[in-house]
Amino acid sequence: DVAIRVRELLEEVGVNVVMTRYDDRVVVLDERLKIANRAKPALFASIHFNSAPNLEAEGIETYVLTPPIAVSSNDSLSSLKQGRLSGNRCDYANFEIGYLLQRKLVADLQLVDRGLKRARFKVLTELPCPGILVEGGFLSNEKEALLVNTPVFRQRLAKSLANAIIDLLPEE
Repeated sequence: DVAIRVRELLEEVGVNVVMTRYDDRVVVLDERLKIANRAKPALFASIHFNSAPNLEAEGIETYVLTPPIAVSSNDSLSSLKQGRLSGNRCDYANFEIGYLLQRKLVADLQLVDRGLKRARFKVLTELPCPGILVEGGFLSNEKEALLVNTPVFRQRLAKSLANAIIDLLPEE
């Protein structure tokens, strides 16, 4: 729902959007990467809602691909053995875009800032462009789940994401 709302807002201002899925069907991560690589986008955004065993966990977090030889936010030191992935060619842009997008989402939505994080999520590893993965709130948190369930909040989230993407896309 949020991704479709973002697409509509971006297309209204002339941004070409390619979706990896249009409904709730499963699209395996390798196929999502193939779609992104065929489309050659300026930016890849993966939009999610979070869940955690800690039912008090709340807020928004944005992930970017972990640079080579660095520890991921959700890894142990064993991740230091990871080498360079093709998505790492955009490390600087990933960080800048992730940071600016996270800041805008928190300011617009007034939710807890869980920060910019690094991970080697499959969907970020082989991108031809900068990529971010956004967690727009915790469905495991009763308060946030109620908020996310409202069309008004989902539209606010979509508008914030779309505006951030428009601000971050290169000038043509």
